[in-house]
Amino acid sequence: MVAVSTGLDSFANPADITAMYPFAGTTVLLTIVSIALWVAWHGRQISDESHEYDEAVRDYERIGMDRVLRRGGSAHIADTEVEGQHGPTGSVAEGGDGVRPGPAESS
Repeated sequence: MVAVSTGLDSFANPADITAMYPFAGTTVLLTIVSIALWVAWHGRQISDESHEYDEAVRDYERIGMDRVLRRGGSAHIADTEVEGQHGPTGSVAEGGDGVRPGPAESS
């Protein structure tokens, strides 16, 4: 068993006692690093969410908002299932809507 020591032998002279916690003196540096990481994380989140939003808008424009919403989002629609479409209205050449049912609709 390892004994942890503060390096103090007595409390006779309290003026000589300095900070008694790990990494004393690095508070400002650690705060700056923490804020930088926090700002970087938010920047990455904004970038990722913008990319996801742009993909969703492309899907909605490609196959129509009504069809996407009926199927539980564009993640349930494969690219090969919408090949027979004509325009952004979501019509399909040969019957049906050409989209697999989402998880809530499958039987």
